[in-house]
Amino acid sequence: MLLKPSRLDRAVRQFQRRRLRRTTRQAKVRALALVSSQLRKEAYARDGGCCRVTGVPLKLVSDNPELVAHGHHVIFRSAGGADELWNIAIVSPRVHERIHQHQYDVEGNANDTLICRERDLETGKILREWESRCPSEAHKETRP
Repeated sequence: MLLKPSRLDRAVRQFQRRRLRRTTRQAKVRALALVSSQLRKEAYARDGGCCRVTGVPLKLVSDNPELVAHGHHVIFRSAGGADELWNIAIVSPRVHERIHQHQYDVEGNANDTLICRERDLETGKILREWESRCPSEAHKETRP
């Protein structure tokens, strides 16, 4: 005669499934963070330690959060952007926030030339547009 699984048995199995999902998710996040950290360092070296939009000197590590270099995906990951060097530009925290607020637009290949635009938040009208060239010639490669 087979016994029906008790509530405790079901709860234990459910807990084990959740734990497995959580550890799998954490491993993916750790792997992504490791890749992102390495890409940010490579992009920082390629961009000469400066913001690609404003030219402000930045640091990889600092006590001042305004000086920490952010790696921005030119094509957002949520829009299918790749975790590759040609898609990551170093920007200041303030610029990064403005990009995600759609006050700044950044397009192009981070290994070559980026087209930057500043927009009016109310009307969406382009206030100014400029090009940002990659300071390092060593990283010139074509985008796939």
